[in-house]
Amino acid sequence: MDKIYESVLDISSSEKIATNIVRKIVLDIERLSFNPKIGRNLTNVFEGVEMTPYYRLISGKHIVIYQFDDDAVYIVWVVRGDTDYINRIMS
Repeated sequence: MDKIYESVLDISSSEKIATNIVRKIVLDIERLSFNPKIGRNLTNVFEGVEMTPYYRLISGKHIVIYQFDDDAVYIVWVVRGDTDYINRIMS
């Protein structure tokens, strides 16, 4: 989250904007602990791509990539929406 904060701060020059964006992402991640199925399974997003264990939650201009089991939610990446995260996952 520090990298996201710094990136937003560099672009916006506003600590308030950077703080608000990070806060929203953190709140969205916390929501996953109550209902991890609120995100979309990436197999359903990209037809024909076998990525069943990965889920995606959109949080503003960022995407949270995660997995979960009965005990926990595992955050894999938080990336900007314009990032080619599919190739990152598949590599």
